[in-house]
Amino acid sequence: MISYNNRSGGFSVTNGGGMIIDGDATVNVTINNTSISENFAKTGGGIYMTGGVLNMNNCCIVNNTSTTTDPDFGGGIWFAGTSGLCTLTNCSFSNNTINSARGGGIGLSAQYKNVNVALISCDFSGNNASLGKDICTKNV
Repeated sequence: MISYNNRSGGFSVTNGGGMIIDGDATVNVTINNTSISENFAKTGGGIYMTGGVLNMNNCCIVNNTSTTTDPDFGGGIWFAGTSGLCTLTNCSFSNNTINSARGGGIGLSAQYKNVNVALISCDFSGNNASLGKDICTKNV
């Protein structure tokens, strides 16, 4: 569990500037009252998740950037490729950007298995993408 933390200023030439969550159904991550901001990565500027269970409560995903020019996803968060469950409650997504691609706030891509996402009382503002400025999905 991560609580009352600030993940800021991270940089990755590949995935997950602020955080990477990579696992199967046994990986369970809870993030409470945390800010994930000012991070840069090729995909998933703030968070890059490839599987497992993610619960986020009262979090801010702000000013993250995905630098990809490929048709990838997720300036703020990218949920990609494998099975996963994500519940976001009272989270704010603002001013996240993905250059020339999809899903400024959140990108969802379930190529082979199910990715289930629940958004409860979340706010989106000022996100930017060529397609789906706040949320973009593929095969979900």
